[in-house]
Amino acid sequence: LSQEINKPITLKESLELARKNNPFYIAEQYNLAIAKGDVTTAKLLPNPILNNQVIVKQDGFNTFNPIDPFNKNPGGSAWLARNRQDWLQITMKIPVAGQRKYSIELAVKKLQLSQQNLAEFERNLLYIVANKWIDVWFTSEKLNIIKRSKQYSDELLKINEIRLRNQVITQAEFLRTQNVVEQYDANFALAEQAYKN
Repeated sequence: LSQEINKPITLKESLELARKNNPFYIAEQYNLAIAKGDVTTAKLLPNPILNNQVIVKQDGFNTFNPIDPFNKNPGGSAWLARNRQDWLQITMKIPVAGQRKYSIELAVKKLQLSQQNLAEFERNLLYIVANKWIDVWFTSEKLNIIKRSKQYSDELLKINEIRLRNQVITQAEFLRTQNVVEQYDANFALAEQAYKN
C-alpha cells in the first residue's frame, strides 16, 4: 500500500517497488556487477612492471672543480650523473601454461553463480511480496464484506427499533439483533486494523 491507506497499489507496482527498494536485492545486483568485473580482469594480460635502480659510487661523490677537473674530493651530490649509475628495466609476468585460461573459466563460473543467485533471490523476493500483496487484498475484500454486512445489520437494527416500538417483535429479538450489530462492529474494527497494518 502507498502512503495513503485509501489508495492501494497494484501487484505489478508492488513488485517493482520491491525490486527498487530492497537493499539485499540491490546488494545482489552489485555482486553480479563485481563478478562481471572479475571476468574482465581475468581476461586482461598482466601489466609490464618498470624498475629503476640507482647505484651510487662507493668511494665518495665526485665534485666538479673547473680548475682541477680530475680532483676527487669527497662530497658532492648523488644527483650528478658522474656519481651514480641508473638502471631501467621493464619486466612482465608470464602466466604459467593454462593459468590465464583457468582464471577466466573460474571468473565465468563465478559470474554464472552470481546470476543464478540473483535470479533465485529475485524469485524469492517477488514470491514474498506477491503473497503479502494477496494477503492485503484478501484483508481489504474481507473488510468490504464486513462493511456491507455492518450496513445491512445497522438497517435491520433501525427497522427492529421501529418494530419494537410498534410491539411487533419482543425485546429478546431486538437484543439479538443488537448483539449481531455489536459483533459486526467488533469484526469491522479488527479487520480495519489488520488492513491498516
